[in-house]
Amino acid sequence: RRFRSGVLSLEVAAGHGTGEGGEAAWLLVDVIPREPWVGQATTLRTRLVQRSTFAEDPQYVPPSATGFWSEPPSTPESYYATSRGERVLVTETRARLFPLAAGDATIGEAIAQVRVGGGVDDPFGWPLGRAHQPLALRSAPVTVRVRALPGGAPAGYGGAVGEFVARWTVDRARTTLDVPLMITLEVRGVGNLPLVRAPELRPEGFELFASTSEDSAAAPGGPGLGLRSFRWTALARGTGTRSLALPGFSWFDPERAAYRSGEASSF
Repeated sequence: RRFRSGVLSLEVAAGHGTGEGGEAAWLLVDVIPREPWVGQATTLRTRLVQRSTFAEDPQYVPPSATGFWSEPPSTPESYYATSRGERVLVTETRARLFPLAAGDATIGEAIAQVRVGGGVDDPFGWPLGRAHQPLALRSAPVTVRVRALPGGAPAGYGGAVGEFVARWTVDRARTTLDVPLMITLEVRGVGNLPLVRAPELRPEGFELFASTSEDSAAAPGGPGLGLRSFRWTALARGTGTRSLALPGFSWFDPERAAYRSGEASSF
């Protein structure tokens, strides 16, 4: 058998921002993708690049993200890279953002207060005369153009944007009038799971009580899979054989620029 992988689309974004200290260190901020749909998971990446060692830990203020729902950033990771033929140290953090409304939104400037180290043992070779110089580093603001979701959403659409798989389950096939059923909808995938609303559920012949939800998010800043579960408690209104009809789950696929729906279920 022959297997063929899908096609990956890579968006290469230009970096933004050079610190006031010239070439000692600078801040870069970029957003991927730059033209997301409303609700689409967007990655905000902030990189502190340094050619010289620091005398103390930087004092960092993250960029503002008005108009976005944001998750906590990842733990900073450091690695070496090459810039203009020279070795530099990069400290990078990532955060997932979800745009809330269509139109132009601005990611504000990131700010880092640093104090350059240096000396005869400075591995970056920064001149001794610039040792311990305080620097105020700022990135340039980034404009993000947020696209409105197209019309024609399926009935009961709950705002899901991404790539998902949905599955309904019921905890038992037989019960008594005084023992409730537990109905569960599990939605797995990559997207705006924390913002997804539960579908409207009105099973005929059953009385529903309060619903609950539970999240299992991907690692901060990463594109990994997440899980959101919705649970309802249902009590049968009479004896006999009952059919439990459960609606399909719909989402908007940003790669296809189209709405998709999972099949409805019955028990």
